[in-house]
Amino acid sequence: IYKYLTKTENFGETLCLPVGPEIFEPKFQTNGWCRPTFLRVYRKKSTEGFSSVPYVVALFSCTLWILYAMVKTNSSPLLTINAFGCVVEAAYIAVYLVYAPRPARLRALTSFLLLNVAAFSLVVVVTVAAVAQPHRVRVLGSICLAFSMAVFVAPMSVIVRSSHLIDQLFSFKDI
Repeated sequence: IYKYLTKTENFGETLCLPVGPEIFEPKFQTNGWCRPTFLRVYRKKSTEGFSSVPYVVALFSCTLWILYAMVKTNSSPLLTINAFGCVVEAAYIAVYLVYAPRPARLRALTSFLLLNVAAFSLVVVVTVAAVAQPHRVRVLGSICLAFSMAVFVAPMSVIVRSSHLIDQLFSFKDI
């Protein structure tokens, strides 16, 4: 299935490659070229208080999915898409590190080392040492699924809290 560069409101220009089923297209949109945030950082030569956490977490997610794709057989689309995601997220983190002030740069490097080096190494060691080969795919898939759900559901907590606040502000029971 061939896709092309398209304009979207949320992601700027999105790159979709001829790699497989429609289910993989959102991953490319998530890692899309170039996020408006990073175009702004590059143009202004400043991170302007943006956080590196979403990019570090996205890189961790991509590396987890690559590990899963390497353990699972016949998963080259998953491997290709997440390898592309790793390259893009690493580029974003590099741009962030170049233009961030020293305290933000140290926080970004610390979160990178904790999540992408220490946590990933822990996942690899535990799954290789403690999980038998036949069950490794299921365990890694469960870890990847749980992490992906946590990443995509976390922003919903803000919406839920906001909706409760709006309900309290505009409640008609006090009238």
